[in-house]
Amino acid sequence: MGPRGSGYGHQLRRDWMARAGLTLEIQRTFAREKTVVMAQHGIRFARFDDLESALKDGDLAEVDKLK
Repeated sequence: MGPRGSGYGHQLRRDWMARAGLTLEIQRTFAREKTVVMAQHGIRFARFDDLESALKDGDLAEVDKLK
């Protein structure tokens, strides 16, 4: 779900991850029949509607801005 609505599907997710710059490293994979679970390591990121919300979530303020 995002500012342009929501969607489903593998290709939609691949496209979104590429645009978001998300990189995941697969650590372990489990599978049986039609079910697959992957343990992955990735960089934590989140999307916010505005800067104020993002700073609040990160417990940051304007004084924490890097020069």
